[in-house]
Amino acid sequence: MPVEVKRENPELDAVWRLLQYFWNKHYQGIWQALQGYQWSQQVRPFIDALVVKTRSEMLQLLSEGYSLLAPAKAASMLGVSEAEVTHLVEAAGWKQDMESGMYTTAIQQATDADLDGYENLKQLAQYMVHLES
Repeated sequence: MPVEVKRENPELDAVWRLLQYFWNKHYQGIWQALQGYQWSQQVRPFIDALVVKTRSEMLQLLSEGYSLLAPAKAASMLGVSEAEVTHLVEAAGWKQDMESGMYTTAIQQATDADLDGYENLKQLAQYMVHLES
């Protein structure tokens, strides 16, 4: 995007930076970009929806990727303060160990659809091996 265009429209520049953070999976940058700019009335509903969706997806990813997580790390990845993170993660079924302060994430159980997908993948792999032999 030309620099002149971004210079003429600061909100467009903020969106451009936000997209770069998403592309690079720089989660702290995403939250800083989402929360650190005064968005216009026209863009604000989209940003609010993006915050909700991103936070929900990040909570799901953290649940799948971690069994234990420090409150500071959870807060950073979810774009909230440590005081606010407790409400979010407890609503998702996470438990906090009072002794260590760490969160135990809710373990996601595989659904029948996931297992069917695995069986389909296995069958596809066997088919590919057969074609190559």
